[in-house]
Amino acid sequence: TAEYTIEQMGQNKPALAAEDTIVCAGEQAQLRVSGLAPGSEIRIFRNNEQVTTVPVSDTVFYIAVAPLSSSTYFVQVVDTCMLSSNTIQITVETAVEPEVTHLNDTLYSNPPCTICQWLLNNNPIPGATESFYAPTVSGIYELQVTSPNGCVYESSGVQVVISEASLPASVSEFKLTPNPTDGHLQLHLMLKSMEHMTISLADASHRQIFMKTRHSDHLDLPIDLSGLPSGAYVLTVEMAGGNIVRKVVKR
Repeated sequence: TAEYTIEQMGQNKPALAAEDTIVCAGEQAQLRVSGLAPGSEIRIFRNNEQVTTVPVSDTVFYIAVAPLSSSTYFVQVVDTCMLSSNTIQITVETAVEPEVTHLNDTLYSNPPCTICQWLLNNNPIPGATESFYAPTVSGIYELQVTSPNGCVYESSGVQVVISEASLPASVSEFKLTPNPTDGHLQLHLMLKSMEHMTISLADASHRQIFMKTRHSDHLDLPIDLSGLPSGAYVLTVEMAGGNIVRKVVKR
């Protein structure tokens, strides 16, 4: 009696492929089944339990499935023989809501993010893509974080109130970031007109660490604290129109 393989009888095992083997929470996975005979039916299994049976009219069939936290899929062709495909494991990425902490003048991502976007009142802030951000206006701030798999997660909103009275009337913009800092700080200052400025930094015992003077209507000054011990410092900007005093924390 002659013996024939499945391939010799004109039947091939179906091949199963996935667009992505890791999907975001709440999303579906796209499966592709090829090597089918038009007019047949396929059974779709998830974790060895049949999910559905569908008729196919082409040699390739696409289907969207809703995986559990971790699901193994295979398909079975309903024909004269029961032919099963290879198996594919689909994993749902664990959703982790980013946390935002507000320290001194700066908002921080906790833990630090790599692909970040800060929002103000649900609108993206242009250029605000670092793991920290210094707010300049009052409002509700949120952080969107994109994972390496492309999943986007959003933090809860943080209400920030900027007190206009804390800045001299001649100041149109002031940023001191990041604060707290691991050693490198950036001072950004915009004035409404040219002024003489004296910038100084002192430690908690009021010992002066440095002093600089400028005559301008703007200031972008990098401040290196990497050689200083951890602790609190006081940065002062003296101007004719008033002073700005901020506590700086070196971690």
